[in-house]
Amino acid sequence: NALVAKAQSIYGRLPASKKDAFYELALFPAKASAQVNEMYLAAAKNALYAQQGRASTNDMAERTRELFKADGDLMAYFNKTFAAGKWDHFMDQSHIGYTSLADPPENTMNAIRLTQLEPAAEAKLGVAVQGSRDAWPGAQSQPRLPKFDALNQQRQYIDVFNRGRAAFDFTATPTAPWIVLTESRGRVEKDKRLWVTIDWTRAPKGAATGEVRITGAASEVVVNVEAFNSTDVTRENLQGFAEGQGIVAIEAEHFTKKNDSGARRWTRIEDFGHT
Repeated sequence: NALVAKAQSIYGRLPASKKDAFYELALFPAKASAQVNEMYLAAAKNALYAQQGRASTNDMAERTRELFKADGDLMAYFNKTFAAGKWDHFMDQSHIGYTSLADPPENTMNAIRLTQLEPAAEAKLGVAVQGSRDAWPGAQSQPRLPKFDALNQQRQYIDVFNRGRAAFDFTATPTAPWIVLTESRGRVEKDKRLWVTIDWTRAPKGAATGEVRITGAASEVVVNVEAFNSTDVTRENLQGFAEGQGIVAIEAEHFTKKNDSGARRWTRIEDFGHT
């Protein structure tokens, strides 16, 4: 979506003689890719939200359908309207609805399983945390955010959501002064995302634990928070790469040494790869 916004801005400033070429080569592929990615993301959220019992499950199903239609409209525009139909049929290739390596005969939502829920009339509290499919109250597991550490200084979310149709007020209260929330109270109609960070100037040294108590609609969920504030290695004196939540990321350019041999050598290619 950021690429689409940038491409749209450039397109708006171009002279008429350049617009068609830029649309074909930059704006259209950016827009087409963004819409399809967003459609599959909405479909995935529909599946997850149905599992968690969110009232917004149906919103994600409707959003998926809207984006499927938007994709069809975009293809029709390229074929029939863009450049007065000069490239008609260029975008006839089907690309939505794969169930095997063979391309589907036409774009279809048959392969996208959408779920509809009927939320309860009364308000019902639901809580989900980053890194888990579970939702509370109800899940057998304990609600726990992935571990925070002072080297990576993560920002992680807690979703407070409604399992019913009536809105409700909620409060979110940390049990330790070093746990920082973007919101401590508010009103939930469907979904509210709270971001959690750690004030590392106040966090105890070593391992520390705390909680975020979330109340609303006559229910309470307690989310566990773990933080590790290293006593010997800090961001200032770290030499190397720090583990965070079980992952150490070292890119190829971060070598200890490399042995070039004439024309045979390792080089870094700009803008190649995810980062």
